[in-house]
Amino acid sequence: MEVPALSSPDWLARLTDALAVDDPERARAQACAVIDEARDHDARLVRRLRILSRAPEDRVFTYTSRYSVNERIRVVCRRAGIPYKSPHLCGRHSFATNALARGASIREAMDAGDWKSSAVFLETYVHTANASRRVADRFNAIEFLDPHGQCRVVGAAGSPGLPVRRGAAS
Repeated sequence: MEVPALSSPDWLARLTDALAVDDPERARAQACAVIDEARDHDARLVRRLRILSRAPEDRVFTYTSRYSVNERIRVVCRRAGIPYKSPHLCGRHSFATNALARGASIREAMDAGDWKSSAVFLETYVHTANASRRVADRFNAIEFLDPHGQCRVVGAAGSPGLPVRRGAAS
């Protein structure tokens, strides 16, 4: 028997339509019918999955070592002509860098990524983008007074000015 290809939104739409009926008893009966049909559908899927079951000693994935996935990714990158970056580099390094760039505190990012050592976290996993340019822009912010005695901030050429309060410590 072929299992109909209905997705969750299909079931939900049918259930919503059933509940929209004005008569509460009729709405309940139609909703129960839809739920029973969904339950039967799930039971048929479970039976089909049991046929595909494997022995406990069989591998679900056929990788032979913990490095097999990385080796496969390396081959795919080579074929695509793109540089290889390991899942570890893309995952943990990007997570650390992006968390801090988006305003998370060091402690929050470390806790979220389960880092125990702030030294390892900051020295190994956090990378900066354009750090030299960003620091130079901060140093190049110059405070000028316009003809009316108002503070005006001018940044490095092509960059926005950085706010400087008059009389602030340098």
